[in-house]
Amino acid sequence: MLFKTLFDEKSPELEPIFQENGVYKYDSDIVNDNIDHDTPVIIDEEVFGDMADILGEDMFNEHLQNFINDTNALMKNITDGLTSNDAHKVSEAAHALKSSSAQIGLAGLSCIAARIEILSKHGKLDFLKDNWDAINAIYTNTQEFLNED
Repeated sequence: MLFKTLFDEKSPELEPIFQENGVYKYDSDIVNDNIDHDTPVIIDEEVFGDMADILGEDMFNEHLQNFINDTNALMKNITDGLTSNDAHKVSEAAHALKSSSAQIGLAGLSCIAARIEILSKHGKLDFLKDNWDAINAIYTNTQEFLNED
């Protein structure tokens, strides 16, 4: 399974700087290792549900549509950055994707975005390019999930 290597904490590309209370820390980034990495779409149902409850149905649907539009632009920035070997562009877009995904409970997408950010900061663009199909599958599956609602 291609995307499995992106989450393998024993992979040299993802060597944690240190571990604290079951959470791996990479530079200033924290990636929780308790997520089931074999599922491309991972939703934190509590966060997702709370956001829907707080915003109400109409506003939540509008928020999701804005998220989808913003995410499309961020993914384009990531692919453009990979194409031009611009690690800074990849890292910035991945950071924004990580944060916005986590905010609405899209834990799987947030986790993969965190890994993209970390790897790009360490200049591992070739690794990201080699695993792009797996990264894109997580993104595509998440979009399909959001469009079902």
